[in-house]
Amino acid sequence: MERSAPTKQHFNSLIQMMKAIPDEQAAIDHFTVIRWKHGAFCPQCGSTKVYHFSDRRTHKCGDCRKRFSIKVGTIFEDSKIGLREWMLAVWLITSHKKGIASTQLAKDIGVTQKTAWFMLHRLRYAAQTKSFNRPLDGEADETFIGGDLWKYALLIMSVRTNGEISTSDLIEALPSYVKLSDDHSTANASRKDSKFSQIVRNLKSHKAVKINFIYQGYAQDVPGGFKITRKGLDFVREYFKN
Repeated sequence: MERSAPTKQHFNSLIQMMKAIPDEQAAIDHFTVIRWKHGAFCPQCGSTKVYHFSDRRTHKCGDCRKRFSIKVGTIFEDSKIGLREWMLAVWLITSHKKGIASTQLAKDIGVTQKTAWFMLHRLRYAAQTKSFNRPLDGEADETFIGGDLWKYALLIMSVRTNGEISTSDLIEALPSYVKLSDDHSTANASRKDSKFSQIVRNLKSHKAVKINFIYQGYAQDVPGGFKITRKGLDFVREYFKN
């Protein structure tokens, strides 16, 4: 007997969503409907010849023969966080006009603050690439600039194409994830940019300093910016995991 295909649903409240998606399999089914609304396809080669395994989570391409899950090729691909938590986060973020802090998101969906940080960054990045219909405008959390700045710089690089980002783009992206004081926002007397911009540029210009993340091998100095290394990716996955 064939299992009836799930249908796309719309939710007017968080409670309604939680009832409709009570567990991880329900979340996978719901996301599958959204992603394959025009039919199943292989995220590796684009073929529509796709076989489905009985576990309802694994698929195989009939052409390139590769196995994959519905998360492959999305911002959820290399995350250990469940799709149900991701969907709850998407609903909460897009339902708050002023955004939601990672501390609050962590409490609402039952994850650590580090995990909530990671999720917020991924979803904000998706919003920038127009993966969502509504903007994810959010206020920065109360995290001050300090020794952890390079960690969030790595986090941003980890979801960029080829792991690279220009210095100017990094300067633009970081304030969404760290709180700037008025002093950081003011311009240097001898420079045209802000003090914060100089702090970010120092991540590159101070690469010979032993505590610098480039010196330690977490990132590379590339023309005009930075590129995360394998060591950096491993660090991000470990630091921002559940």
